[in-house]
Amino acid sequence: MAATVPEDLQISLGKINNGELNKQTGLLSLTGGAVDAPAAETDWSNSAIVSSYYAFGKIMPASSTDGKNVYFTPDADGVGKTVAGEANYYQASAGLTAYEYKAADETFAASGGGDKANTTLHAFANTTEKAAGATNGTWAVSANEGTDGGYVKGTTWQNTNDDGYYVDVPIWIRSSSDTAVTLKVEGYVIPYLNAKPVSAADLELYKAARIAILEGEDVSVNATGATAATAGNPVQANNIIPLNDGVQTVAYNETTHAVTSVTPKANKYDSSSILDSNNITAASQRTSWKSGYTYAATDLVAVGALADAAAKADTTGNYVAGTYEKYTPYSASATGGENVVATIEKAGTGAEYGNAKKLVLRVWLDGEDEQCWNQNAGQDFAITLKFDKIES
Repeated sequence: MAATVPEDLQISLGKINNGELNKQTGLLSLTGGAVDAPAAETDWSNSAIVSSYYAFGKIMPASSTDGKNVYFTPDADGVGKTVAGEANYYQASAGLTAYEYKAADETFAASGGGDKANTTLHAFANTTEKAAGATNGTWAVSANEGTDGGYVKGTTWQNTNDDGYYVDVPIWIRSSSDTAVTLKVEGYVIPYLNAKPVSAADLELYKAARIAILEGEDVSVNATGATAATAGNPVQANNIIPLNDGVQTVAYNETTHAVTSVTPKANKYDSSSILDSNNITAASQRTSWKSGYTYAATDLVAVGALADAAAKADTTGNYVAGTYEKYTPYSASATGGENVVATIEKAGTGAEYGNAKKLVLRVWLDGEDEQCWNQNAGQDFAITLKFDKIES
């Protein structure tokens, strides 16, 4: 994943020890497992490449209408394109709180005590590990599968270990402008070079990639004196970023089942959006998917969670309380201010930069997307976001 900002703004992945963000050197500084806030000029640049500092576990299919509340079901049916009639749905997150498996109730809860539902975001621990990178290092998913004391793969839907149903990446943005800056965002996604689908025809899992932006911290009053921000809340009600399909051509080796090259489109940010959830269309199909479930419209994703083990004993077939809801995607060109994903404080008198704004980029795979099924499993993808100023 990569993110860029305009010239008079800077972005950071956090405090870096013995290195510089713009040179992709050094290691992130951690306290209690969380990355420290940026502290020096070398922590900042106009672009940030996440894979230069992190590796993370596998992401399993889930669904969300806003990125704040993530849900999943382990009860996929057939080849992963349908859901069992008695499927149970579980909540994976509420804001920045990753739910944990609660064995007593056979569900996930805010303080379950078991494995977390989120995917481990692993900051490289040493220069040797970093040099090998997210693909081949001691913590690399594709290279190790938990055999060398690094990454440990999940074994069941509730024993996730370092795998999970979404991953959170913190970033900071600051501005040197003498006025507060409002930002919009756009992005694209392409397959990663080590993606290994069964065949070239199945190389489309990247189209199920989803990303949303959450508030990274509580702020009592923002730069313009507007409404306070609450950590973990979506930055906009319409918070699912409609990533564009950045692929022009893909070269695929039928012998090794590996992507050997990806040629991006010339206008990657102006291409068609991958954002859809087309598995559930006709009313009859929705009814057959989940008896006792409430459906609001077509093009839907699941929103609802199993409360506890007792709910599973419901003999009426209502195995989960909730609905399928339609999400409304973010639009960078919207009017009325709803396209603002962040307001960055101005630089104060005598200061080169204003206070930094912390955001959290949340990534998951939409299990309701028609491109997310068994044949496509095990692929990697690369997301690029471009933040830009909203000119008044």
